[in-house]
This record gives sequence, structure tokens and C-alpha cells, in this order.
Amino acid sequence: MIDHPSGHGQLFIGKDAYRRFNAIANRCLKARSDGDSRVSDEHLARVLRKEFSRGFLRNGLDVKRGTVGAMIDAVWQDLVGCFEERTHIPCSIVEEKDPEEFVVEPVRFMKSGMFLQRYREEIQRERDVTTAELAER
Repeated sequence: MIDHPSGHGQLFIGKDAYRRFNAIANRCLKARSDGDSRVSDEHLARVLRKEFSRGFLRNGLDVKRGTVGAMIDAVWQDLVGCFEERTHIPCSIVEEKDPEEFVVEPVRFMKSGMFLQRYREEIQRERDVTTAELAER
């Protein structure tokens, strides 16, 4: 489904179009490393479908490589601008094995093993950046 250009309701777009938006989102995330761990391909595809409806269906932009590329860039910049700083704070809440993870918005709690598995590379990148910045001083 895609937002109706009038802003009321939705239009059926078909399985192939839906998959194409997801493929574009997936390719975009692989090509841009500045936000790939902070936005899912499903969320990006949803935002792309919404922007496509606004720009091409409602505003009548021509569907060309340049206008589609500009739409993707604009969506990406909007998403990157919305990313919030993430803070990790160790705490002990649950002694049991389950649940491995649970959410009390806006906070996500997870077992330390899962946390390290999920964020090890990101933590190492942050360490490397911090070490490089300190070395420059």
C-alpha cells in the first residue's frame, strides 16, 4: 500500500512495487554507512513510499533517474537528521534467562551477551574514532 496522493487513505501498489521499494531501501542502507545501524530497511521503504506518493503522484514530478535519486537523497537526509544520540547504560533488572530483550519506550533492555553481539562493531568504531580524535590533540 502507498499513501493516496490526496492524503486520505491508501492505494494498492502490488507485490512487485512493494518489493522494489524494499530493494531500493536495502541498497540505500548498504551504500550509506552513516545510519545503517539506526534505521531498518522496512522503515526506510515506508518513508520512500510516502515521499514517492507526495512527490510523484500528488505533485506530478516526472519519474526519471535524477528526480528519483533526489527523492532518495532527500529522504535519507531527513532520516539522518532525525537520528538521536544513543546511550548505553549497563544495569541489572532481570536475573532470569528470559526475556533476552524487552522494550519500555524509549528504552530497550537486553542481556549483556545479546548487547555485545549486536553492538560490538559499533562500539569498536566509536573507540577507534575517539582514539583518533585524542591522538590529534
